[in-house]
Amino acid sequence: MRQFRRQHLALVLFVVMALTFSTAAMAQKTTISFGVPWGLDVFNGVLLELVDAYNAQSDKYRVEIDTGWGPDKLLTAAAGGTGPDVVGVDNPDTVRTLGEAVLRPIDVMIDRYGIDRGRFLPDSVTQLRGQTYSIKMFVDPNFPLIYNETLLQESGIGQPPATISELDEVNSKLTRRSNDGLVQQLGMLPWNLGDDHLFFTWGPTFGAASIWEGDENSGRFKLATDEWHETFDWIAEYVHRLLPEIGHWGDRRWYHLDWLIDGNVLMAYHVSPTLARLKENTPYTWKVAPPLTNPGGSAAPIWFGGFTFGVGKFTNVEEGAYDFLRFLTWDERASEIIGRTGLIGAYQGSVAHQVLLENNPEWSDFLAVLPLASGNYYRPPQVNFAAEATAFMNSVREGGTVADGLFEMERRLNILAEEAGLQVVR
Repeated sequence: MRQFRRQHLALVLFVVMALTFSTAAMAQKTTISFGVPWGLDVFNGVLLELVDAYNAQSDKYRVEIDTGWGPDKLLTAAAGGTGPDVVGVDNPDTVRTLGEAVLRPIDVMIDRYGIDRGRFLPDSVTQLRGQTYSIKMFVDPNFPLIYNETLLQESGIGQPPATISELDEVNSKLTRRSNDGLVQQLGMLPWNLGDDHLFFTWGPTFGAASIWEGDENSGRFKLATDEWHETFDWIAEYVHRLLPEIGHWGDRRWYHLDWLIDGNVLMAYHVSPTLARLKENTPYTWKVAPPLTNPGGSAAPIWFGGFTFGVGKFTNVEEGAYDFLRFLTWDERASEIIGRTGLIGAYQGSVAHQVLLENNPEWSDFLAVLPLASGNYYRPPQVNFAAEATAFMNSVREGGTVADGLFEMERRLNILAEEAGLQVVR
């Protein structure tokens, strides 16, 4: 009995000491604050999983994530000399706007950990005046063509269109009407994207080379060109012909999936996680293909979104912030998590790409063309291009001509550029 008691007491003491040491070890970890603008459920909670994975493998630092850190909150905190140690930002344009006010350069970190900038996809490494301020962990290649293979094959179409002319032909074959003449099914709605996305997506397809001609300090917006006219003449024809016919479908934003789920639209440009969502929520077979091309246009008209991250200007734990940023953007464990979530890693040859292909082999053709991507148009971040794109598209929807709309949009953007302090070259 005494022997049993001694063993029991020894076991209790061991557990207590283990818990004590474990608690002490956690207490000794330095806290890193991680501020992001998104909800923590974004992309199936990938940020939470990344934070947990980092905390499990780090014996020096512990990350605490906090949401609600949009541009206004970051600037307000910076005015008081504070802010998160590591900052998540929605896109490089926001980095270019906030820049040195809330972030510090991270070139020292990039050099220390041997991060190869040359492997990153376009617009994944954001620089200001020759210094690096943010880097992405994944990209939204905008956009792969996601298509409903089931309904395409039922209509006698074995493969999705690869060119603009093929899309025009396929769209006419896929249009279905009910007995009362109302449209019930269409192939693809080319205008069903964000209004500024129409420029970034279809412009390269038709050979438009730029939106802003110049650099960070001087230049001009130039949209009244043959290529931009051809782009939006094609889009406007679809708008004027089909928009009145689908009013009974109701009002949906481009990122809502209802029309795809319900079988009203069979093909769409969309972000990469949409493929898994459609597979989970419909009985159809969904697949993915490279974007459409057109003679004289880009071989891979793809531009890039995705989350980008930097180190807060006022961090007191710079070494820890560097280490966590390295983990998010360069560590193989983080890359595996990103790929498993259905996201596309920000650099070529990443583990995320391998994992994505293991789970979804149909991404192969799309990933193969990413190195050929035309990349992102530069727009001065001081000018609200998206608002002017919406005003232009509203004029087209209301029956205005493309030529008049592009001329007016170019004029207004250059006025706004001058008002923002840029030197506009006439």
